[in-house]
Amino acid sequence: QKNWEGRELLKELNIDPAIVARNILWASFWSMEAHVFFHADPHPANILVRANNEVVFIDFGSCGSFNNQQRIALEQMVLAMRDQDVETMARATLILMEPIPPVDLPTLVKETQEEYLRVLHTFNTPAQFTQYWERTSARQWLTMIRIAQKFKLPSNLHMLRMIRATLLYDSIVLRLDNQLDRYAEYTAFMKDLAEIVKLKWRKRAKENNGDGVFLTIEEAGQAFNDLLLRTKSALGRPI
Repeated sequence: QKNWEGRELLKELNIDPAIVARNILWASFWSMEAHVFFHADPHPANILVRANNEVVFIDFGSCGSFNNQQRIALEQMVLAMRDQDVETMARATLILMEPIPPVDLPTLVKETQEEYLRVLHTFNTPAQFTQYWERTSARQWLTMIRIAQKFKLPSNLHMLRMIRATLLYDSIVLRLDNQLDRYAEYTAFMKDLAEIVKLKWRKRAKENNGDGVFLTIEEAGQAFNDLLLRTKSALGRPI
């Protein structure tokens, strides 16, 4: 806002808008990917910034959560967007919209893919030729809503909360730093999360000493169960 007094206060408190933007974005990733619930109303009045870029969320009156299949579908959606894979984007969209009533699936998939191709075209356009909101997830979720309306597909409450929350997160983050790449940050977050999981496994194995081998077997079983869930989810799709 070109408020010079405000800028001096930011310097005094060691607050960098670009770092704040990244912290808010990673908080949204963590809450949706690894936590029990996510803040579904993260508008500017509900996010406080303390010295040294520390972000504090308040007012948890509206929250959402996902089951394992929805988390996997969300992960596929974001990574497919990064890889410009419209087929996987369409498949993940249908998982998020389940249960799906009787519908012409080939036509639904075809139109969903065509809509996502238009979205990718906007994302591939250099930032200087687009408005900041065109590079948020807004286009992606509006596509989902349009498809749902056209084919008369119901939208579950958790999905609507997630869409609302994501739009708020993205609009705040890109206004703080319009050069931030949401999908590059998500990839970095997932790598970081994987490293944290590895460290926890190693720590628990050391703490259990002789029981470490049994702990490893138990965790391998949990990983195998997760793989079975993903396989069942994939094979159970009509596409």
